[in-house]
Amino acid sequence: MQIQKTDSKIRIWNRGGTRIMNKYYRIGEVGDRITYEYYDKNLNQMVKTTAVVTSENMELNPDANILKIEHPCYEETYVKPEILDNEERKYLSNVIKPFRNKVRHIKKSANFNVGRKHFYEFLSISMPGEDSFDLPYFETNAMYKGMKLDKEYTLEELGLFKK
Repeated sequence: MQIQKTDSKIRIWNRGGTRIMNKYYRIGEVGDRITYEYYDKNLNQMVKTTAVVTSENMELNPDANILKIEHPCYEETYVKPEILDNEERKYLSNVIKPFRNKVRHIKKSANFNVGRKHFYEFLSISMPGEDSFDLPYFETNAMYKGMKLDKEYTLEELGLFKK
């Protein structure tokens, strides 16, 4: 968008190069930040303000004096979701605290109970050699929802003990 001021008139071109000739001026694309000033009749003075262009306020009164138009660049930020919530992390860190240096990985597994015809899940904690133990069963998708079945997680991946 280009702004040209001549003889106290403002001519505004959009990004395509077409001059906009309306009673109100189209002031940019959605997300642009416009700084302008206008005469407020109630306050009886000039007021300077900044607004972000939305689909509702894409037009500006021609009496407004545009001071600056910014086209911000937005970046998408990815926040890696936590695998365990605070309660789960606290419980697991207390359970493995005495032998945390020996833990190789923690895995979420499922088991079918033939008598009840129902799946249950549990955590299996593995250590070097064939030493491992299982924590008590829990209902499917009731706890440790961030963990995938049969995937081996290190303590660092689970946020239990950071090196």
